[in-house]
Amino acid sequence: MSVVKELYNMTECCICIEVFTDLRVLPCQHTFCLNCLMNYGKDKQPGDNMPCPLCRKEFTIPADGLSAIQKNFFVEKRISDITECCICIEVFTDPRVLPCQHTFCLQCLLNYGKDKQPGDNMPCPLCRKEFTIPADGLSGIQKNFFMEKRISDMTECCICIEVFTDPRVLPCQHTFCLNCLMNYGKNKQPGDDMPCPLCRKEFTIPAVGLLGIKKNLFMENLISARKLSAGEEAGHKTYSYR
Repeated sequence: MSVVKELYNMTECCICIEVFTDLRVLPCQHTFCLNCLMNYGKDKQPGDNMPCPLCRKEFTIPADGLSAIQKNFFVEKRISDITECCICIEVFTDPRVLPCQHTFCLQCLLNYGKDKQPGDNMPCPLCRKEFTIPADGLSGIQKNFFMEKRISDMTECCICIEVFTDPRVLPCQHTFCLNCLMNYGKNKQPGDDMPCPLCRKEFTIPAVGLLGIKKNLFMENLISARKLSAGEEAGHKTYSYR
């Protein structure tokens, strides 16, 4: 099995066939997105028995409902590690994969190999296995499309299916565009309870309205970094055709 296939298997829910969101682990140790479990068990009540969607082993739904099922912190951390460059210790921007299958941000590789020329051998920053720099330089190293898709999924609002604009994080830790939340809760007033659009866990709308919901600064910074990277890449492409 290839490294990419193993990564897909680790980070993909077998119900929605997408990268996990708010992943929960059942007593049988199978993991699913919370929203997938809630859709699967929509006719069940707290205290009912419900079979695992995969192995069919039954478990008892907690008193607080399916949203109380334990988070899978191990896989959550593993997914976080997968999307982090070991040079800059940030989420990848323009991820490139070396022949040894280690992935780095393009800019990190450019900084690391700033004294190297096309055709030179350069060691992987992690395992030290050497590779030959392509004829068009380090920017010619293959993109890691799996990683790019994974990060793209992280930055996409599940309501509008677009990259987040003004991302706001609810107490349940789910993130949405502010405008999507305002449309979703257009009939709500400050002080009202409103369910999360994804997990249905309720929260109280701040005194200043939905505008008072906390910004997701991590997501905002990640999106800004990706836009900057895309702009720089477009600039390089434009320059190369002159």
